[in-house]
Amino acid sequence: MLDVIFGKNAAVTEGEEKTLQCDITRFYPEKLAVTWLIQNGSNMVHAGLNQLFRVCTELAVHNPDGTYSIRSGITLHSSAVKHKEIRLICQVEHQTYKHLYNTSNATSFSDCTGMHQ
Repeated sequence: MLDVIFGKNAAVTEGEEKTLQCDITRFYPEKLAVTWLIQNGSNMVHAGLNQLFRVCTELAVHNPDGTYSIRSGITLHSSAVKHKEIRLICQVEHQTYKHLYNTSNATSFSDCTGMHQ
């Protein structure tokens, strides 16, 4: 059975970058597609089309039990979410699913003004 693990909600501090990862494990056969989507309200776009996001998906690793694992990450700068909240969606397509598998994470902007450094 294929497992998809995605982190909890995250905040991006002004002027910083944050990387979120989607780990997909125990799938077979090896062929699998990972797509990152950005949802802002009712608007949804492919993360690869936005210059404020960088997507990196590693090559699949062959596990000792014969299954495969893969990690995909998305890096975003605080300017991508300033003054709003967005939802990042890790979408997985594999032949063991009849439909696309989606898991998401709410990401918000965190302004550290007034915080002691």
